[in-house]
Amino acid sequence: MSGEMSDEAQDLLVRGVTAARANSREEARFHLEWVLRTDASPEQLAEAWYWLSRITDDPAEKRRCLDMVLSTVTDYPEARRDLAILDGRLKPGELLDTRHAPAPHAPASAVAAGDVEHSRCARCGSALLFDPATQQLRCQFCGYQAGAPVAPGMVAEQDWEAAVYTARGHRWELPVERVFTCASCGARQLLPPGHVSQTCPFCGAAQLLRATDDAPLIAPGGIAPFALDEVAARQHAHDWLAAQRFRPGDLASAAILTTPQPLYLSCWTFDLIGELPWQGMRLEREGWWENDGRRTERVSGAEPLGADDVLVPGSDTLPGEHIQGLQFDTSALTPYQPELLAGWPAELYRVPPAEASLQARERVLAQAREEVRTRYGSMLHDFTLGPARLRVVGYKLVLLPVWLLAYTYRGERHRLLVNGRTGAGAGDVPRGVLQQGLAWLTGQ
Repeated sequence: MSGEMSDEAQDLLVRGVTAARANSREEARFHLEWVLRTDASPEQLAEAWYWLSRITDDPAEKRRCLDMVLSTVTDYPEARRDLAILDGRLKPGELLDTRHAPAPHAPASAVAAGDVEHSRCARCGSALLFDPATQQLRCQFCGYQAGAPVAPGMVAEQDWEAAVYTARGHRWELPVERVFTCASCGARQLLPPGHVSQTCPFCGAAQLLRATDDAPLIAPGGIAPFALDEVAARQHAHDWLAAQRFRPGDLASAAILTTPQPLYLSCWTFDLIGELPWQGMRLEREGWWENDGRRTERVSGAEPLGADDVLVPGSDTLPGEHIQGLQFDTSALTPYQPELLAGWPAELYRVPPAEASLQARERVLAQAREEVRTRYGSMLHDFTLGPARLRVVGYKLVLLPVWLLAYTYRGERHRLLVNGRTGAGAGDVPRGVLQQGLAWLTGQ
């Protein structure tokens, strides 16, 4: 728990910070170093160390001060930002001006010919498409297979400080429909909003929009390649309908499924660590009575928090609860390779990482609060939770495979998704009032 704030330390701190802002370094150093010799709280000590880092030009001394900040209070974003600058992971010229929200990226209405890549067979020159059965690029005419089969591999976590303090951490792309000219047959067509890959409906050539080095958006770090084809996806969808509890008895037989459509969804994953402070009153000794009540003592603690690969959808085109229901295994990821999109459409993200990280934090905290209340709430009186300290330590942008379907049942249309690797399903189930109640009670 945070220590009580010292009035003496606070007065010295205010004087020191004011002098530092006025660039009166000697006066600032005098007051800030005096704070370190008082009974200051951890927060006051951390702020004093931080401003000491701001009034020195010596990189070694600046690093020492920033390390002291984070060893005193782990959740101090400005110190982590300054360390990222000191390490060269973040350039001062890239820092986001917090007074102005970054505008979303607006792509050109037509795709330039130089921005398109396409895979061709080395044997016959025909189109190469990714084959879920072999996990390789495969020629659609002569059967030539290019490269080794894709296998799960290590996907590195990205530097959060290097993203969140720049415009790229807050920017997203406007969903604009663009004109796309096929490089193989010359046919002009429309690229759906937010898509970065396209298969020409006239010649079957798979083409991909190339991201330039100065692209305003974050590039994917990992991908989970499709492992199911259209036939398998339809079967899994039928099996999912038949397996639902509290459903109409004829749902699986009467539902009319549409043709499954593949799509790589952009999703963010976040690694978070922190702690959740708590306090309460407990009986000091069984049967001890004082002043017509049992004698109690105050107890407190902090529950450690940690979460790995918290998944947040990168767009709002599909319901978040359905995506979570697909139960993606992020250990099946492989480092992103653009050619894996050959023949498979993929979308850009519309939720920036800064916004997505807040959703991840809220989800982790909601679960942690419930668990801590369950663990201690019944044992303690006046049990309360303090403000949580939770920070992102790593993130990734990944592409996850989904088969999109819809089905019609008794004249009504419903959405259904299938995990493109495992066949797990998620979607809408038509239920009566009683069936809805039973499904809610059992968490279906």
